[in-house]
Parts: sequence; structure tokens; C-alpha cells
Amino acid sequence: MENNQKRQVAVICPTEYGGQIEHAADLAMAIAAEADVEQCFLVSRPGAAAYLGTLEQPGVRLLEVLPPRRLTGGRVQNLLRPLRQVIDLLTEHRAIRRVSRTMGDDGQLVLETSKYPLASLLRAGKRIEVVLFVHNAKPHFDRKEAGFRQRLLMGLETSSMKTADRVVTHGKNQGKTLSEIVGDRLSAVSLPMSSRLSNPQELSKPESSAYDLKDSALCIGELRSNKGVELAMSAADTAQVPLLVAGKSDEEETRVKLAALAASSEYVTLQDRFLERSEFDQYLQSARLVVLPYTHFDAQSGVLTKAMHAKAAIFASDLPSLREQAGDYSAIEFADHRDPAGFADGLAKAFQAGQRAAQNADLEDFSDWKLVAGAVLGGRRNQT
Repeated sequence: MENNQKRQVAVICPTEYGGQIEHAADLAMAIAAEADVEQCFLVSRPGAAAYLGTLEQPGVRLLEVLPPRRLTGGRVQNLLRPLRQVIDLLTEHRAIRRVSRTMGDDGQLVLETSKYPLASLLRAGKRIEVVLFVHNAKPHFDRKEAGFRQRLLMGLETSSMKTADRVVTHGKNQGKTLSEIVGDRLSAVSLPMSSRLSNPQELSKPESSAYDLKDSALCIGELRSNKGVELAMSAADTAQVPLLVAGKSDEEETRVKLAALAASSEYVTLQDRFLERSEFDQYLQSARLVVLPYTHFDAQSGVLTKAMHAKAAIFASDLPSLREQAGDYSAIEFADHRDPAGFADGLAKAFQAGQRAAQNADLEDFSDWKLVAGAVLGGRRNQT
């Protein structure tokens, strides 16, 4: 490719809501802002545009060309679910190849998911580079207790990493983990705190307006086993700290367990549901304290990024990945999640202090995203 020739890039994100599509959108806008990029497609499912709002960066085009998400149904539909997932995966491959045909031989496909095991099936031209973004170097579940579906997903991820031309991840810890598989094809960069996404419009939902967070701690995000929500609930009861737990359970078993714990607690309120962007941001802006009680977590946290962006007071489990990501952020305290009594004591002290960060770096220069875009585009640039 000649030095003065601009390229086309496509960021592929099959999740049309939540933190993953937000990351993909910011990445697409950061790539489009680079001088050697003509256009960046953001490829997702129907619903992404409604969730994200207007993408104001010139050169970004959102394509909702992946098949719509299938809703769970009755017994027969559930029996056919594996077959439908295979059909949908093949349909997604065809849709991505159609996009890649429009990009020219020097284009790039950037995958926000590791569900596509063979990079060669996605690109229409041999020179199109496939870059995989790995958000979780280690699974959120215990490998030894993994079921068939989880082992299958791990196999797909490993294949995806091995067949991609290059791999990008967030954080040095994850970089060390992935280097054994990926080698010198790996780039590790910090998770950015800034965002080009427009502020979500305020929503007047009864659930959000009915709870005053000025005198409450907040545990927010997807509710799954590794997030330590039970620990936070127990600590809130022990410390007598009002706690709102807000987010969607990943499994029915988790939903039932958390509902029972909340029902028996004097201090915990549970909102087990999907949160719109406006609610998520509103909660973080108004909470006295944001709690991240993760029991095992090796990635970099989108919730932590958003909380620091909001200058929130934060209380988190003392995990290497969270310490690395927090850096020199002033309004954060850590406690050992393996010591429930100590965790409860730390929660009480952090809640009593409730001191938000007084100052943050300039979040409007987007230099943190420029570093990520550079890591993604680096392979092609080195060849020019």
C-alpha cells in the first residue's frame, strides 16, 4: 500500500448493547479520526443505533447487518437452539465477508469478539488483515468446573487468537497471559477513560427515580458469579451500609440467589434488569460510593473506567488487574475479598468518607483512544 493511500476498517461487534458495543463504537470513532483511514464501519445487530445514539465522528458508518438476536422461546425452540446458533454464526460470517469485499485488499477487520474461530472465513481478500480484540484473557469461571458450552467457547477463543493476524488486549497483566499463545503478534494497551459517545438522553424510569443514591453505595453491572455481589450484600448488612445492586443476572440461578439475599436484607435493594446508558451513567454520577467486590477478575473493568470518569468514590477488591487499571486515581480504596470481615470494615470506612475525586485528566483530548487505534492499525502501518 502506498503511503498516501487511505484504508478502510471494519469493527465487528455482535453485541448490540452494553459495554462491548460502547467500546466498539469508541474504537471505530478513534480509528476514523486517524489521518490514514478513509472510513471505519461499525458492524453489529439491529438495535445498536438505538442504543448508541448518533456517532458524531466523521468517517464512521454503522451497519446493522448481522442477524437479529433470537429470543428464547418454548421447549421446541430451546431444543433447536444449538442448530439455530450454528445457522446464525454462518449468517454472520457471510455478512462480515460482504462488508470486507467493499474494503479493498488493504482493509482491516477488527473483531470485538472471539466467537469466530477461523479468520480466513471472514475476509474476502487474502491481504485483508484480521485483528482480534481480547477483553478477557482468562475466563470469568473456573476452568476445572467448565461445562460443555464453556469448554466449547474456550476452544473457539483459542482458535480465534491463533488464526488472527494480530491480537490486542487491555492491560499488562492480560498481555503477559496472552503472550504465551500469541507471541509477538500481541499488543497490550490501557483501557481508555475518555469517550466520544454522546451523552445519553435522560430517561424517566420509575425504578431509577425511586431510589436516592446520595446516601447509598452502588454495585452495578452484569451480575455474574465472579463479580462478588453476594460478598457486597453481606458486607453491606454487616457494615449497615445502604446498597443498591443494579444490573442483569447472567443466569437464572444467579437471579434467584440474589433475589433471596436481597429479600432477607435490611440494607440491600436489588434491581435485576438491564440498564439503559442514561441510567448507568446517572447512577454512577449520584452514588455516594461505587463498590467493585470482584472475587476473580483478570481483565480491565468497564465499570471502573466509567466510575473514574464520573470522579466517583470507589471501593474495590484488591486484585492486581484493578490496581493496575486504577493507577494513581485518588478516590479509591481496596480490601481483600477473601476476608469478609475486613471487607465489611473497609466498606464502612469508605462509605463514611465518600470523597469523590476532585480532579481528573482532560477527558476531551481522546489521546488514550489514539493509543488504542495505533495498536490496531500498527500492523498495516509497519508494512507501508
